[in-house]
Amino acid sequence: MFNWDKIYKPKEVVKQSGELLKLDSWGETVAAENRPERNEDAILIEKEKGLFGILDGMGGHAAGSRASQEAKDYISENLRKLPDNLTLPLIQKELEKVFFGANTRLLSLAKEDPNLKEMGTTASIVKIWESAQGDKKAIIANIGDSRVYIFRANKQLEQITLDDNIVSQISENEQEARVIQQRLNNVTDLNTLSSQERMLFNRRNKISQALGINEIKPRIYTIEVYEGDKIAITSDGVHDNLTDEEIAQILHVTPDNRTTVENLIKASRDRNREEHPRAKADDMSAIVVDIPFKEQVLSKKIIDFPEGKIVNVRRSNGEIESDWQVFGFNPKTNCVIVRKFDTEGRIIQKKIPQEELRDLNNPENKN
Repeated sequence: MFNWDKIYKPKEVVKQSGELLKLDSWGETVAAENRPERNEDAILIEKEKGLFGILDGMGGHAAGSRASQEAKDYISENLRKLPDNLTLPLIQKELEKVFFGANTRLLSLAKEDPNLKEMGTTASIVKIWESAQGDKKAIIANIGDSRVYIFRANKQLEQITLDDNIVSQISENEQEARVIQQRLNNVTDLNTLSSQERMLFNRRNKISQALGINEIKPRIYTIEVYEGDKIAITSDGVHDNLTDEEIAQILHVTPDNRTTVENLIKASRDRNREEHPRAKADDMSAIVVDIPFKEQVLSKKIIDFPEGKIVNVRRSNGEIESDWQVFGFNPKTNCVIVRKFDTEGRIIQKKIPQEELRDLNNPENKN
């Protein structure tokens, strides 16, 4: 187990971050310790476009680094040109289209230069899309074994992508592959595995698809995202070293995205140095993106209702509920921001005028 008190910021990092107020994110990539002079991972963060991704190159020497960077540049350049008001089906189609274009680009480069013949790269790209009504979705394009996770506000972690590896090849369907994948994701003792599971675990990094490797069939996923959710994107240098449970714990206990990313990389590097079944020397990359709340909390200092206080709130049907928690205060509207989990584990939020909340939470008020 990790000593969470000793988690610190790694030294060798390449940082990228944006300034868009709607999305808070952080990403870093760190070269493998056994070859610090070369990092074959590339990260993509364009907050103004709601665009995030990790690419993990392969091919050795300069080829892996070239593949991930070329594919990243191609994908970024083409998706950046898209208008902001595209419909959801068009966004899905454009993500798929840009993967095919990046694949053609890498094949063309390899044909021109024999030194790049074996190059390829994984890619997991996320586009945050918002409807005119304010509903948000994450459209995800994936090939290879870089992953996209969703960490719900109820602290549940789910792998959205499915690795293109031996597990998906031998499984009868995607559901079966996901069951096997989840089991392998949390292995810490090989003695708990059957002989077939151990074979799959040992060969899980042999990917069956990548950009730049002949014909491709990228997967496109579309999921609902809600206020308070986090999206985590990782290269296999992170999620091979860590279990899903360890990733979820780091996402849960760290207060901000920068610290979360730094802790994911630190924990992965610590694991890499251990005698452990999951230990793996590799480049390590992670991006974490928050899905923001619509109401900006301007202050968390309220005399009557401090942050974290449990209060009574009157619902629209007149019913008074007692399990709401104070999150903050907007002095411009004189409203207290309160939150709770709904029955599906999502965070819901209300704005209550301070005077109304005082009345509802006055012990002398019999109503």
